[in-house]
Amino acid sequence: AYVTYDYEAMIAILTIEASRVNGLVVGEDLGTVPDYVRTVLGEHGLLGCMVEWFARVDDSPNAGDPYADPATYRKYALASVTTHDLPPTAGYLQFEHVKLREQLHLLSGPVEEFQASATAERNAMMDRLVESGLITPEVAGDVEGHIQEIVEAMHKMLLKSPSVLLQAALVDGVGETRTQNQPGTSSEYSNWRVPLAGPDLKVVHTDEVFDLPRVQSLSAIMNGEK
Repeated sequence: AYVTYDYEAMIAILTIEASRVNGLVVGEDLGTVPDYVRTVLGEHGLLGCMVEWFARVDDSPNAGDPYADPATYRKYALASVTTHDLPPTAGYLQFEHVKLREQLHLLSGPVEEFQASATAERNAMMDRLVESGLITPEVAGDVEGHIQEIVEAMHKMLLKSPSVLLQAALVDGVGETRTQNQPGTSSEYSNWRVPLAGPDLKVVHTDEVFDLPRVQSLSAIMNGEK
């Protein structure tokens, strides 16, 4: 169920508490939120969220419709390629979300229908990357053979955004493919208990993370160094 709160009181409290600690507040204005939420957040200096996989031209809800150029993103936002409720980008590109939802019986319709939607979404993202000059049509036509190149291209595209904060997920840095959190589940899936691992499923320990070439490469991209 969705309930309505006194948002003016909540915003006032957030403003006071953030001011006390010189903190920054990000509102997760994704999914089912009233239209006025983004306006209210912006008016009070609270950041919203812009996610490449969700950002379509004219906010279209239809999978397969053209993706927006990140240059058109909101300034007062945290911009990212993915979110904690999606598979890592490598997994999303390989339809991990389709396989997992079918396995957990979370689909409300035929898996073929959801797969077609996911394929249309991926094709639209490849079109966006090709149009941006970040990958070639040949790479776009062989996604599975160029996963890491495409993941990095999606982050390079993020740099065009005017958003004041940009995010690269740790799972994208190490090349993880497995979902960390699957909405709509509790005991059915190991939410937040999936050990961080690379594409070979070898666990990556905390003290190893920043020594990984993949992490260093993605860090260089986010710092505008490559």
